[in-house]
Amino acid sequence: MQTHCGNETTYLPALLGGSLIRLNVLRLALRLLNRISNEVSRVMKALFFACFCVVSIALSAQTTLQTFTSPDGVFQFKHSKVLVRCTEQKHEEGYPGLWAPQESCESYDPVCDDPGSEGSTTLVCFAFPKAEFKDYPSFDAATFSVAEIREAITEYECLSGNPDWVIDPRGSGTTTRINHVKFKVFDTDGVGSGHSLDGHVYRNFHRNTCYELSIRTAATNPRMFEGPAKEFTEKNWKEVSSKLKQSLDSFQFLK
Repeated sequence: MQTHCGNETTYLPALLGGSLIRLNVLRLALRLLNRISNEVSRVMKALFFACFCVVSIALSAQTTLQTFTSPDGVFQFKHSKVLVRCTEQKHEEGYPGLWAPQESCESYDPVCDDPGSEGSTTLVCFAFPKAEFKDYPSFDAATFSVAEIREAITEYECLSGNPDWVIDPRGSGTTTRINHVKFKVFDTDGVGSGHSLDGHVYRNFHRNTCYELSIRTAATNPRMFEGPAKEFTEKNWKEVSSKLKQSLDSFQFLK
Protein backbone atom coordinates (compact mmCIF):
# COMPACT_ATOMS: atom_id res chain seq x y z
CA MET A 1 0.00 0.00 0.00
CA GLN A 2 1.28 3.43 -0.84
CA THR A 3 0.01 6.97 -0.49
CA HIS A 4 0.73 10.02 -2.58
CA CYS A 5 1.50 13.35 -1.02
CA GLY A 6 2.36 15.97 -3.60
CA ASN A 7 5.22 14.60 -5.69
CA GLU A 8 6.47 12.26 -2.89
CA THR A 9 5.48 8.66 -2.44
CA THR A 10 5.38 7.30 1.16
CA TYR A 11 5.30 3.58 1.97
CA LEU A 12 3.42 2.95 5.23
CA PRO A 13 5.09 -0.41 6.00
CA ALA A 14 8.52 1.20 5.82
CA LEU A 15 7.48 3.99 8.15
CA LEU A 16 5.88 1.63 10.61
CA GLY A 17 8.89 -0.70 10.55
CA GLY A 18 11.32 2.12 11.30
CA SER A 19 9.16 3.35 14.17
CA LEU A 20 8.99 -0.14 15.71
CA ILE A 21 12.76 -0.49 15.52
CA ARG A 22 13.27 2.85 17.22
CA LEU A 23 10.69 1.93 19.89
CA ASN A 24 12.43 -1.38 20.62
CA VAL A 25 15.80 0.32 20.86
CA LEU A 26 14.32 2.85 23.27
CA ARG A 27 12.83 0.06 25.38
CA LEU A 28 16.15 -1.77 25.53
CA ALA A 29 17.92 1.46 26.50
CA LEU A 30 15.40 2.08 29.30
CA ARG A 31 15.79 -1.47 30.60
CA LEU A 32 19.58 -1.10 30.58
CA LEU A 33 19.38 2.22 32.42
CA ASN A 34 17.00 0.68 34.95
CA ARG A 35 19.42 -2.21 35.59
CA ILE A 36 22.34 0.21 35.96
CA SER A 37 20.28 2.35 38.34
CA ASN A 38 19.36 -0.69 40.45
CA GLU A 39 22.99 -1.81 40.60
CA VAL A 40 24.18 1.66 41.61
CA SER A 41 21.46 1.82 44.25
CA ARG A 42 22.49 -1.59 45.62
CA VAL A 43 26.14 -0.55 45.82
CA MET A 44 25.26 2.76 47.48
CA LYS A 45 23.09 1.00 50.05
CA ALA A 46 25.91 -1.41 50.83
CA LEU A 47 28.38 1.44 51.21
CA PHE A 48 25.96 3.40 53.42
CA PHE A 49 25.35 0.36 55.63
CA ALA A 50 29.10 -0.25 55.97
CA CYS A 51 29.74 3.40 56.89
CA PHE A 52 26.82 3.37 59.30
CA CYS A 53 28.22 0.30 61.05
CA VAL A 54 31.67 1.86 61.39
CA VAL A 55 30.23 5.10 62.79
CA SER A 56 27.92 3.19 65.15
CA ILE A 57 30.81 1.12 66.50
CA ALA A 58 32.92 4.26 66.99
CA LEU A 59 30.08 6.10 68.76
CA SER A 60 29.29 3.06 70.87
CA ALA A 61 32.90 2.91 72.02
CA GLN A 62 32.77 6.59 72.94
CA THR A 63 29.43 6.45 74.75
CA THR A 64 29.78 3.10 76.56
CA LEU A 65 28.93 3.59 80.21
CA GLN A 66 30.07 1.56 83.18
CA THR A 67 28.03 0.96 86.32
CA PHE A 68 29.07 1.82 89.87
CA THR A 69 27.15 0.28 92.77
CA SER A 70 27.85 1.35 96.33
CA PRO A 71 29.38 -1.38 98.54
CA ASP A 72 26.25 -1.43 100.72
CA GLY A 73 24.04 -1.75 97.62
CA VAL A 74 22.04 1.40 98.45
CA PHE A 75 22.68 3.40 95.28
CA GLN A 76 23.96 3.03 91.76
CA PHE A 77 24.90 5.23 88.81
CA LYS A 78 26.54 4.93 85.42
CA HIS A 79 29.69 6.76 84.37
CA SER A 80 31.70 7.31 81.24
CA LYS A 81 34.79 5.15 80.72
CA VAL A 82 36.64 8.43 80.23
CA LEU A 83 36.25 9.39 83.89
CA VAL A 84 38.92 8.55 86.48
CA ARG A 85 38.01 6.88 89.78
CA CYS A 86 39.47 8.94 92.62
CA THR A 87 40.82 7.15 95.67
CA GLU A 88 41.18 8.82 99.06
CA GLN A 89 44.59 8.40 100.62
CA LYS A 90 45.11 7.46 104.24
CA HIS A 91 45.02 10.46 106.54
CA GLU A 92 44.75 11.44 110.17
CA GLU A 93 41.23 11.23 111.55
CA GLY A 94 39.47 14.59 111.60
CA TYR A 95 41.53 16.00 108.74
CA PRO A 96 40.71 15.87 105.04
CA GLY A 97 42.86 13.53 103.02
CA LEU A 98 44.25 13.81 99.52
CA TRP A 99 42.70 12.08 96.54
CA ALA A 100 44.62 10.20 93.88
CA PRO A 101 45.48 10.59 91.11
CA GLN A 102 46.16 14.11 92.30
CA GLU A 103 46.50 15.65 88.83
CA SER A 104 42.79 14.92 88.19
CA CYS A 105 41.28 14.65 91.67
CA GLU A 106 42.90 17.59 93.46
CA SER A 107 42.96 21.34 92.89
CA TYR A 108 43.47 24.54 94.86
CA ASP A 109 39.94 23.98 96.23
CA PRO A 110 38.79 20.46 97.14
CA VAL A 111 36.65 18.89 94.42
CA CYS A 112 35.98 15.43 95.87
CA ASP A 113 35.20 16.65 99.40
CA ASP A 114 32.62 19.26 100.36
CA PRO A 115 34.66 21.87 102.24
CA GLY A 116 31.49 23.65 103.35
CA SER A 117 29.74 20.71 105.02
CA GLU A 118 30.70 19.46 108.46
CA GLY A 119 30.33 15.74 108.85
CA SER A 120 30.48 15.19 105.11
CA THR A 121 31.92 11.82 104.11
CA THR A 122 32.58 11.28 100.42
CA LEU A 123 31.52 7.78 99.41
CA VAL A 124 32.73 7.88 95.81
CA CYS A 125 34.31 10.41 93.47
CA PHE A 126 34.98 10.36 89.72
CA ALA A 127 37.00 13.02 87.89
CA PHE A 128 37.44 14.15 84.31
CA PRO A 129 41.06 13.31 83.40
CA LYS A 130 43.32 16.35 83.51
CA ALA A 131 45.44 14.80 80.74
CA GLU A 132 42.60 15.43 78.27
CA PHE A 133 43.22 19.16 78.64
CA LYS A 134 46.87 19.28 79.63
CA ASP A 135 47.43 22.23 77.27
CA TYR A 136 44.83 24.32 79.09
CA PRO A 137 46.42 25.52 82.36
CA SER A 138 43.25 27.32 83.48
CA PHE A 139 41.40 24.00 83.80
CA ASP A 140 42.09 22.56 87.23
CA ALA A 141 39.62 19.74 87.90
CA ALA A 142 36.04 18.57 87.50
CA THR A 143 34.31 15.82 89.48
CA PHE A 144 31.09 14.00 90.25
CA SER A 145 30.80 12.72 93.81
CA VAL A 146 28.35 11.17 96.23
CA ALA A 147 28.62 11.99 99.92
CA GLU A 148 26.83 11.21 103.16
CA ILE A 149 26.18 14.19 105.45
CA ARG A 150 26.26 12.56 108.87
CA GLU A 151 25.70 15.80 110.77
CA ALA A 152 22.30 16.24 109.08
CA ILE A 153 20.17 13.81 111.05
CA THR A 154 16.76 15.18 110.03
CA GLU A 155 15.22 15.88 106.64
CA TYR A 156 14.97 19.58 107.50
CA GLU A 157 18.69 19.81 108.31
CA CYS A 158 19.57 17.89 105.17
CA LEU A 159 17.47 19.99 102.79
CA SER A 160 18.47 23.29 104.39
CA GLY A 161 21.96 23.02 102.97
CA ASN A 162 24.96 24.37 104.80
CA PRO A 163 25.18 27.90 106.25
CA ASP A 164 28.87 28.08 105.32
CA TRP A 165 28.17 27.70 101.59
CA VAL A 166 28.43 30.73 99.34
CA ILE A 167 25.13 30.32 97.55
CA ASP A 168 24.33 31.48 94.04
CA PRO A 169 20.60 32.31 94.39
CA ARG A 170 19.94 31.97 90.65
CA GLY A 171 20.05 28.17 90.74
CA SER A 172 19.34 27.40 94.38
CA GLY A 173 16.23 26.59 96.37
CA THR A 174 14.51 24.62 93.62
CA THR A 175 13.84 20.90 93.43
CA THR A 176 14.55 18.50 90.62
CA ARG A 177 13.79 14.86 89.96
CA ILE A 178 16.49 12.31 89.26
CA ASN A 179 14.94 9.00 88.27
CA HIS A 180 11.63 10.01 89.91
CA VAL A 181 13.26 10.99 93.22
CA LYS A 182 13.14 14.61 94.43
CA PHE A 183 16.40 16.40 95.22
CA LYS A 184 16.91 19.89 96.64
CA VAL A 185 19.24 21.94 94.42
CA PHE A 186 21.99 24.30 95.59
CA ASP A 187 24.47 26.22 93.43
CA THR A 188 27.61 27.13 95.33
CA ASP A 189 30.49 29.45 94.49
CA GLY A 190 34.02 29.75 95.74
CA VAL A 191 36.50 32.39 94.61
CA GLY A 192 39.90 33.26 96.03
CA SER A 193 43.51 33.97 95.06
CA GLY A 194 42.76 33.75 91.35
CA HIS A 195 40.95 30.42 91.69
CA SER A 196 37.26 29.57 91.36
CA LEU A 197 35.11 26.62 92.35
CA ASP A 198 31.59 26.11 91.03
CA GLY A 199 29.40 23.51 92.68
CA HIS A 200 26.03 22.05 91.73
CA VAL A 201 24.75 20.21 94.79
CA TYR A 202 21.72 17.90 95.04
CA ARG A 203 20.46 16.65 98.41
CA ASN A 204 17.95 13.96 99.37
CA PHE A 205 17.02 12.50 102.74
CA HIS A 206 16.74 8.79 102.04
CA ARG A 207 15.98 6.24 104.76
CA ASN A 208 17.14 8.59 107.53
CA THR A 209 20.39 9.39 105.74
CA CYS A 210 21.30 12.67 104.03
CA TYR A 211 22.82 12.04 100.60
CA GLU A 212 24.59 14.74 98.61
CA LEU A 213 25.36 14.47 94.89
CA SER A 214 27.78 17.07 93.57
CA ILE A 215 29.30 18.26 90.33
CA ARG A 216 32.26 20.54 91.01
CA THR A 217 34.50 22.35 88.54
CA ALA A 218 37.65 24.20 89.52
CA ALA A 219 39.53 26.71 87.39
CA THR A 220 42.39 29.19 87.58
CA ASN A 221 42.18 32.73 86.25
CA PRO A 222 44.24 32.85 83.00
CA ARG A 223 45.79 36.11 84.22
CA MET A 224 47.63 34.11 86.86
CA PHE A 225 49.98 32.74 84.21
CA GLU A 226 52.93 34.46 82.62
CA GLY A 227 52.27 35.05 78.96
CA PRO A 228 49.10 34.07 77.07
CA ALA A 229 47.37 30.90 78.27
CA LYS A 230 45.31 28.72 75.99
CA GLU A 231 41.68 29.60 76.63
CA PHE A 232 39.34 26.93 77.98
CA THR A 233 36.30 27.48 75.79
CA GLU A 234 32.58 27.06 76.38
CA LYS A 235 32.71 24.01 74.12
CA ASN A 236 35.40 22.48 76.36
CA TRP A 237 33.31 23.07 79.48
CA LYS A 238 30.27 21.47 77.80
CA GLU A 239 32.34 18.38 76.99
CA VAL A 240 33.41 18.07 80.61
CA SER A 241 29.96 18.81 82.05
CA SER A 242 28.18 16.35 79.77
CA LYS A 243 30.37 13.47 80.99
CA LEU A 244 29.76 14.33 84.65
CA LYS A 245 26.05 14.89 84.14
CA GLN A 246 25.69 11.37 82.74
CA SER A 247 26.52 10.10 86.22
CA LEU A 248 24.14 12.53 87.91
CA ASP A 249 21.22 11.76 85.59
CA SER A 250 21.65 7.99 85.98
CA PHE A 251 21.81 8.02 89.80
CA GLN A 252 19.23 5.87 91.54
CA PHE A 253 18.55 4.37 94.94
CA LEU A 254 18.33 0.59 94.89
CA LYS A 255 16.86 0.13 98.36
